[in-house]
Amino acid sequence: MRLLQFEETVWAIVTLLPILHKLHYNRDRHPSFYDDRAGVQAR
Repeated sequence: MRLLQFEETVWAIVTLLPILHKLHYNRDRHPSFYDDRAGVQAR
């Protein structure tokens, strides 16, 4: 039971961290630059 909770916590961190980082990055720097980089990585 505890291991499952640990895995869910890790999954939540891995899922939310990029989102929070993107929001923080867009707010502090030029969002167009980040969007262009993300688009290149997506392709």
